[in-house]
Amino acid sequence: QNSANRPVFMCGVCIENWKEFRENAEHEGQLVLAGEVNEEICAVCSDTPESLVLCGECPRSFCQNCLSHLLSPTELQEVNQSDEDWICVCCVSGQSRNPPLARSAWKMVVPGTGKRGYAHFTLVPYSKSKQQAKPSLPIESAVSYTVPQLTGATIPPNLAALASGANRNGTKHD
Repeated sequence: QNSANRPVFMCGVCIENWKEFRENAEHEGQLVLAGEVNEEICAVCSDTPESLVLCGECPRSFCQNCLSHLLSPTELQEVNQSDEDWICVCCVSGQSRNPPLARSAWKMVVPGTGKRGYAHFTLVPYSKSKQQAKPSLPIESAVSYTVPQLTGATIPPNLAALASGANRNGTKHD
């Protein structure tokens, strides 16, 4: 299974710079070269490495560095070793033609509350085998990702208490 539940999010300034850079590259004929189907730059960082992983469904291409943040090590190894077409996280998640979302436009349901709120996650490695985030690992990128299917067990106790309606002292409030 692919990591479709980890879409890419950027800050408002970065998303505008990203859009402008890609529009300029497309206008100058550098985004998709003549006779090619896929883009010649990474869909996340806009780098132009010698090797890109191409999506089999849309024109997006991804560099190894960005894929190492989007996929688990096992998924990345499978992508690199497979001869089959790879379907990118954007296509699998139904976001094939949409650019990354600006953080301010993204809302999530706070687990266990049913309430919606803005989430401001940064890259947090996720362990599929342990079904939990590992926030003690270093953050290596300014690009942000969601952690799949957060549960009460993965939320730090102080945030879980706030999500349940308790204040810092553990007292419930309305």
